Amino acid sequence: MASKRIQDDQNNSRNRPAKRSKASQACSTCRKHKTRCELLDTNCTTGPIQCHRCKVLNIECSFENSDIIILPKNSSGPPGAAPGVEFSPDITSEPTSDSAHNSVQAESPPTPPENSNRLLKVDDFIPTPRTPWGSLNLPDGFDWGVAPITAVQGFTTPQLAPQRHSPYHDTALSAILTPSQIANCLEIFESRYRPWMNLPPSKENTPALDLARCLIAARHLDSLTRSRVAPRLQVLVEKTILQPGYMSMSAEFVEVLLMFSLWEPLCGDGYDLPREGRLLATSAVEVAQKLGYDRYGVLTLRQGALDLMDANSDEIRFTRLWTTANNIEQLLLLGTGKASPTRKRMTDRDFMSVFTTEDSRDMRLGLFSRLFDLTDRGMSIHMETSADMDQFHKEATDVLNSFSWLHRLIAPLPVVSQFDSFYFHILEINYHICRLLIIHNILLNMRRVFDTSSQRMWFQVQHNNVYLAHGWTGDALCTAEAALIALLSRPDFVSLSTVPDQYFTLLTFACTFLIVARFAIYHIREGPLHGQTENLLMKTAERFQQAALSPNHMPNRCAEAIKELLGAWERRGPRVISTSKEIALRPTTQSGENHHSSGPGHNGIPASSSYPHSQPHTTVPPIPPNIPPGFATFSDPDMFFDAQFWSSFIGNLNP
Repeated sequence: MASKRIQDDQNNSRNRPAKRSKASQACSTCRKHKTRCELLDTNCTTGPIQCHRCKVLNIECSFENSDIIILPKNSSGPPGAAPGVEFSPDITSEPTSDSAHNSVQAESPPTPPENSNRLLKVDDFIPTPRTPWGSLNLPDGFDWGVAPITAVQGFTTPQLAPQRHSPYHDTALSAILTPSQIANCLEIFESRYRPWMNLPPSKENTPALDLARCLIAARHLDSLTRSRVAPRLQVLVEKTILQPGYMSMSAEFVEVLLMFSLWEPLCGDGYDLPREGRLLATSAVEVAQKLGYDRYGVLTLRQGALDLMDANSDEIRFTRLWTTANNIEQLLLLGTGKASPTRKRMTDRDFMSVFTTEDSRDMRLGLFSRLFDLTDRGMSIHMETSADMDQFHKEATDVLNSFSWLHRLIAPLPVVSQFDSFYFHILEINYHICRLLIIHNILLNMRRVFDTSSQRMWFQVQHNNVYLAHGWTGDALCTAEAALIALLSRPDFVSLSTVPDQYFTLLTFACTFLIVARFAIYHIREGPLHGQTENLLMKTAERFQQAALSPNHMPNRCAEAIKELLGAWERRGPRVISTSKEIALRPTTQSGENHHSSGPGHNGIPASSSYPHSQPHTTVPPIPPNIPPGFATFSDPDMFFDAQFWSSFIGNLNP
């Protein structure tokens, strides 16, 4: 009897849900490395239990020998969904339409992409003492110097194994979604997604357009419904729209290609055809060019302002579509080292005055065109030899000054605009990223030309007695942080969840640049980069996860990448931070004088440190003679006052 009772208890324990003990919130390996520990394979009923990290790294997990029983995930909403996202009752509550494929068993929500599937790892970006500014040539042919955005994509985007034998055979959208679900998906796309294309509202309803819109808007379905219909929608798209010859050369086809280039499906399967946003956007531009839309920008410019013409005329419609296609292609080409062969001169594309139009979407079309024009100009700056320094410096200064002037036009729009405020806000973020890419290119040219001398490092180069690398590095740090600050200043999770995927990649590039710069300055200066950088990165990762609609959504993938960057800093960064205090560094020169740069300041109290009044300063060795004095500013605690100042300040407050 006793043995039978024990056996029954064991059988019941296998089937009875058991909560995870608070003392076992993480496996021993994850606790040791202070990394995130998750049990993601909730449908696994056989085999040893492993946390996601140990399974990916193929290492022993302490959960294998534990008595943990995994609780099924709640299917009421997508994991990591943005708080406050309103799902339409018609979409979330109605079942899919009756068809021969309703018998297909619902699939579990996809798990986050595994790090082992990425082409690059976080350690590939991290500088070392031997290469303090990091390596330009990364594994698998990635180039951090010429194509930094492509390198970030290799770090954030997993390789999806194509599914060669699809079990789905739907032939129409109505076989997958009910009429009310289709109507709600179309309404969601028009109100939340079409403004990102800067095209006017569309009243066209064709099978191809409706299918494309529903595939994108399906990310707002509840997780259970999405897991059922999203793969079927994806398969239907690949069997119809993406098949050569299925759609005729038309404006409709251009729009569909542009939609697919901006938003990836969130389902984890259904992919038979490789899909790359940049290639889809280039295809859209080529189709538009074959249709002759490239001539409309010039014609409209010659005829005068848009308000003098019929807003519904084909000429205005094709002008907008051509400009949109060019802007989207340029957005997806940023930081890839590639240029669009169809990119025209500014005079050929400035078809509207951004100062007189009252339509916010037309205004953004014009501002994006000008922004990408300046970006093209900045990325084309090239210095062949050191003899070209004067011309190189002049061109770089002119471009950055032009950027500052353009920012004057863009910055007020999120505040003063009556409509589309959030879309202007993302335009400002795009401005900061484009400026960062240009400075990155400028520093790359400096490094390539002057990093050949054993007597002098490239960042020692002076022009008119000014350390150029220091000034431009400071500008880059301010610009990267400005992009993150702009993101965090608008806690609109609902709108952020609809942002095109490329923007999350661009912001992850800014985060990567900041981490690489922190390592570089530490290796060169042997001191930390003071400021709120770490806090900004942590909050950016949190904001991305709040905006994610599913584990496979781009913001969630980028959030995991940012966390890995922060983990690399904790793992390989300077050992100057203890659990409760940070040793304040006071840089001194060999002559005993402190060097302060007149450049822009980037200092503040680090988020993870505190400065007890009783903690004395520790003097570090003198700055090596080959380090520009300006680099001391990046780690100079005197820029935000020392412990003696605050002790005196508090004493004066309490007489």
